[in-house]
Amino acid sequence: MVTLCDICTEGYLWIGSLNRLAPCPVCLQGSRPTPKHDPPTYRDLVFGHYGRFCACCGTTESLTMDHVYGGGREHMRAFGLSSSQPLYRWLITNDFPAGFQTLCQSCNSSKRTFEHCRQPHPEKLRPGWALPSVGNGG
Repeated sequence: MVTLCDICTEGYLWIGSLNRLAPCPVCLQGSRPTPKHDPPTYRDLVFGHYGRFCACCGTTESLTMDHVYGGGREHMRAFGLSSSQPLYRWLITNDFPAGFQTLCQSCNSSKRTFEHCRQPHPEKLRPGWALPSVGNGG
């Protein structure tokens, strides 16, 4: 299984548990010259792939990952993921699978309660974004 080093964030082959946190063999031996300057965090990599704004309202504040089709709690439990950091590692290790999206905490909480976001979004917050139009049924 390919996992990411906790120190340099480079991928390496690890034979063991998905949730094991460990440095790569190079970092473990201390033979890596100097750490890369400001390596991207797992969060940076995940939001770089899925988007750095809420897919619902467009804000860039308090971003979270959302399981598009629900079942997030069951997914986290099934894979032993206890918080966002292990989830980010899982998403990266599994090549950023479909079925996830970036939502702000407010929209994600609303979606969790009502199965879709019920937050009022009176203004568009990012260029090219618009509220979905409601058809007249005809």
